[in-house]
Amino acid sequence: MVLRTAEREDLEFLARLDEICFPADHTYSVEEMEWFVIRPRARTVLALRDGLRVAFATLLMEGEASAHIATVEVHPDHRGAGLATILLHDLERWAAEMGIRRIFLEVDCDNTAAISLYESFGYLLEGEFVELGRERYRMARRLG
Repeated sequence: MVLRTAEREDLEFLARLDEICFPADHTYSVEEMEWFVIRPRARTVLALRDGLRVAFATLLMEGEASAHIATVEVHPDHRGAGLATILLHDLERWAAEMGIRRIFLEVDCDNTAAISLYESFGYLLEGEFVELGRERYRMARRLG
């Protein structure tokens, strides 16, 4: 498996995988995906297996010492192979290099696999809210 920074040529794949992984009312537009890719204070990392794009994750810096994991997405055919773990390690390494001290994320309350993954990294529940009719958690972790 190979990790690399996403580029504009990857936008169609990013949008397509987003549509596969999330309900229609919670997907990012191609324009939002492009912003994730070109924004200087962001990292979108792709995972490739045998030359094929299979997963990606995006971290957006929010201020000087905080960042937001916008999304972690793994194609259903490639889940269970540890790709989300590898992507999270990459995002956290990059965040630490950028001086980030706190990372937060939002996750659906019923997404137990993702919640377990985030907890294994040390993310803690900060709150609960409803967005577009879905119950969600806000989780956060301090780096360093």
